[in-house]
Amino acid sequence: MIRLALFVPGGRELERAGVSGEWIENPRDGSFADSFSFGTVDPPVLKEIDAAPGALLVKLNDDLREGRDRVVRVVEALRGSGALAVRLEQSKLGWAVDQWLGLVRPGDPWALHRCAVAMLVGDKRVASCGMHAFSLPDASVDMDNMTSEEAQELLSALNIYQLAEDPLLLSGQTFSPMAGSARRVVQRWPDDGYPPDHWCHNPYGLWRLSAEGAQPRPQLEFHSLFIPALVVLLHAREQKAGPLTRLQVEETTGEGGMRSCGAPARAGDGARARLRRHRPGVGLGAVVRRAREPRRQGRRFLRSSGPADKTVQLNAGDVAKG
Repeated sequence: MIRLALFVPGGRELERAGVSGEWIENPRDGSFADSFSFGTVDPPVLKEIDAAPGALLVKLNDDLREGRDRVVRVVEALRGSGALAVRLEQSKLGWAVDQWLGLVRPGDPWALHRCAVAMLVGDKRVASCGMHAFSLPDASVDMDNMTSEEAQELLSALNIYQLAEDPLLLSGQTFSPMAGSARRVVQRWPDDGYPPDHWCHNPYGLWRLSAEGAQPRPQLEFHSLFIPALVVLLHAREQKAGPLTRLQVEETTGEGGMRSCGAPARAGDGARARLRRHRPGVGLGAVVRRAREPRRQGRRFLRSSGPADKTVQLNAGDVAKG
């Protein structure tokens, strides 16, 4: 299963870095620089990117959490062959290659979130985009009485909590970013912000946060957790092993459906329930509109702007339909 896709501009030497990938010629129409126009790349580097002969699109089976060290080694090999920058297709966020490595290599949750996750800001709702790079759900919240900046801080706190503590969150539990602040109920929904074949679609879904003061649902002894759709499991196994036999298909379909696990402690408690790591394939649907993605050589590039020292914001209110 492809968990990460990296768009890495540079010269043809990238193809000799020992890293498998698809070479993409630079169409020389400004689209290479546009694809890094989030405010995270300095203008001199943007000029180099725009003048690069092309880019290598690298697809990896690892994510940026459990497979982070392996991903870092791949990017270091590409840097040694002249890579200029790295863009994560799962969120469209890109950085100069040294900055990207500086954010990812140490494994700090705040830095990882800053590197990989963008915020989609609509008229009434804010949602994060890019947490599937860590095999985790994104998050969204209605702004109600919040500013967009406050909503982004709230979602960032939930996302970083997932990265830092790996809690087992369940629908109906509550979350608050700090002691004494109002708690919000979390509900897991499928991601309907992007179509399933889009890089920005999160197959793990996302958490929808309620308004402040909502009452938690009683926690049952068992909770149903969805695993990835059978078609995803079958496709991944076939890519790895080739055409499947009937027995292999039956074995795979036996892994599908829903599984139950015992109820953990309340999210936010000091004692975390450490049940087996379960990465459900269903999450919460974002209601924000998709960010504008002008077509460039049959590929989609996401445009936006934002300061390099904070989570990148995309203004969904300016967005045209994809």
